[in-house]
Amino acid sequence: MSAKGQLTRHRAPALLIAGALCLPLATAPAAQADPLTGGIIGGIGGLAVGGLLGGGGGAAAGALVGGFGGALIGAERQRRREISRPIRVSEPQQPQRVVAQRNLVAGIQSELTQKGYDPGGVDGRIGPNTRNAISAYQQANGLLVTGQPSQALLDHIRNQGVTSQ
Repeated sequence: MSAKGQLTRHRAPALLIAGALCLPLATAPAAQADPLTGGIIGGIGGLAVGGLLGGGGGAAAGALVGGFGGALIGAERQRRREISRPIRVSEPQQPQRVVAQRNLVAGIQSELTQKGYDPGGVDGRIGPNTRNAISAYQQANGLLVTGQPSQALLDHIRNQGVTSQ
């Protein structure tokens, strides 16, 4: 076998090792920020490792592969962040949420009163009496005691709750 054939045969595992060494660079937190940053970091890492293992041609190939891989990883991370970003409620809808919350609390207070618990009146506001009445109801019905109002709690009180003793 010629010297060139032996060199090529020994280079293949080295290039695989180079690719494996570039992966941590492309998946580092900085590379995951966005496609551009990922591509730059991946390209630099590929350039360095490819240059060490394959000379000038290896450096060019490493930079190309590392840059492309880093850009793909950065783009995917950016897409996942955008999907998981919470939706913000616009200002005009805020009063509607307050009204809905007060209606929920008033419903719970009314149902608790009918079942013999004392939430301190039906005013739609959370106060110590309402929290204590909710907690007493949750305790009597084998629920997790949180003292917090919720739609699930209101549904439970309406459909299957037991009266106070």
